[in-house]
Amino acid sequence: PWWLRTALRGVFAVIRAVPEVIIALILLTVTGLTPFTGALALGIAGIGTQGKWVYETIESVQEGASEAVRAAGGSTAEVTRWALWPAAAPTLMSFALYRFEINIRTSAVLGLVGAGGIGSMLSNYTNFRQWDTVGMLLIVVVIATMLMDAVSGAIRRRIMEGARARDVARSS
Repeated sequence: PWWLRTALRGVFAVIRAVPEVIIALILLTVTGLTPFTGALALGIAGIGTQGKWVYETIESVQEGASEAVRAAGGSTAEVTRWALWPAAAPTLMSFALYRFEINIRTSAVLGLVGAGGIGSMLSNYTNFRQWDTVGMLLIVVVIATMLMDAVSGAIRRRIMEGARARDVARSS
C-alpha cells in the first residue's frame, strides 16, 4: 500500500538525516562506553541509507520481467524471486559493499566520541601525547581504509560487469 511506502521512506529519511556520531551519543546513554555502541550506531545509520538504496533500486527495475511472471500466474513472492531479485541483486550487493566501506571509515570517528574501537585508542593516546603511537594508528586506519576501498571496488566492478553481461545476453 502507498501509505506504508510513504511511512517507510519518511523513517529512512529521518534516520539518514541524523549523523552516526549523534546516534552514538544518544546510544551512549543507554549502552555505555562499549564497542557495541559504535556498532549499533553504524547499524542504525546504515539502515536509513540501505533502505533508500533498496527502494530506489527496486523502483528502477524494468517492469517486463515482473509482468511476465504475473501473466504466468506468479504470486508476489514469485515476482520478487524470479523478476525483482535477479534484476536488483547486483546493484544491492554493490551498495551493501559500499556501505560497509563507509562504516570502516566512520568507525574511527565514532571511537573518538567514546564508542570504542581504534578511534577510542586514538583519543586515549592523543590525550597522553604518545605521538608515535598516534601516528602508527593513523597509518593503520588509512591503510585499512584504502585496502577496503580497493577490495570492495574490485568486487563491485565484478558484480556490475556480471550484471551488464547478463543484461546483454537477455536482450540478444
